[in-house]
Amino acid sequence: MGASLQPDGVTSCVVSSSSFSGQTTLTTAGIWYSCGSIALPSSGLWRLTYQARTGCNNLNGFIYCTISTSSSIANEVATRRMLVERVQQYNSNLNLGSTTEWYIDVATGNTGGATIYLLAGATGTYGSAFMQDDTNGQTGIFATKVRESTTSGTGVTNAGF
Repeated sequence: MGASLQPDGVTSCVVSSSSFSGQTTLTTAGIWYSCGSIALPSSGLWRLTYQARTGCNNLNGFIYCTISTSSSIANEVATRRMLVERVQQYNSNLNLGSTTEWYIDVATGNTGGATIYLLAGATGTYGSAFMQDDTNGQTGIFATKVRESTTSGTGVTNAGF
């Protein structure tokens, strides 16, 4: 027996998760890097939760993330979330764990669901910036289907702020 959510009188036991591994180095400010993806098995309104572990030093800007229907920022489907900003001089890297969420609507025409990619990027200047996963802190994304979609077509859209 799985989780049972009952918003708007609809019950859902559909969940999905994907762990990430290794390190995604954000080598160039202004470029988006793919950290991993999650397969959503069906259409519906989904709540995505990303457990991040962000590392950096000498950051004069910020590190942020978003979600997309491909490894390209051109297919971004949600608002961006800032993870860390303006880390001052350190002799070694700062590592910070955080969680961020999105609600997305996978339209009813997506009978096979959708694959969602987590993208991360940095702005400004920095000594180093990366998304980290190791035995000190594992990262990944999980999703819970909140309800069935009422949106026709085959798109994936942002359903929250």
